[in-house]
Amino acid sequence: MHAIRTTAALLFLICLLACGAVAVAPNTEQRVAAIAADNATRPLVVYYSRTGKARLAATALKNRLGCDIAEIVSKRDIGIATITLDQMFDRDDAQEPFPHDLTRYNPVIIVSPIWFMKLSSPARTFIKHHPDLRGRDVYIITTQAVRWSGKTMQSPRPRPKKACRSEASSTSAAS
Repeated sequence: MHAIRTTAALLFLICLLACGAVAVAPNTEQRVAAIAADNATRPLVVYYSRTGKARLAATALKNRLGCDIAEIVSKRDIGIATITLDQMFDRDDAQEPFPHDLTRYNPVIIVSPIWFMKLSSPARTFIKHHPDLRGRDVYIITTQAVRWSGKTMQSPRPRPKKACRSEASSTSAAS
């Protein structure tokens, strides 16, 4: 008798769970459709550029994707000392208000330089202080200024060329 009650209770629980799953499924599908409709917006390229290299990359992306672009504008004059202190102590940047509503865009592409092996403080601050980036696809593209970038695949100081013997002199020495 105990086995029959246990079996009946298990069957009742299985039916209850199955009915609950069927009742929840339409609601889940509606939520997925709403999220998909919300995410079916256009991309936004957001950039911070001190020297102009990140601006070039961001503009190229904007032109390629045909989307909006926005600059992260710092209220401070950022020099080498500020960069060093910001990166060493993870200081936040004081920024102008951002002009775009990020909830209208997906994905958000952030273009920023790398300073001392970290994302620039203006870009880090932007990400930290915009919680509406959550739930969005966010891509981060980094740039790096290299002083000798005009010299293709060369170091700043060219190495001296080694003297080499001709093949004819090495064969005559062997005979």
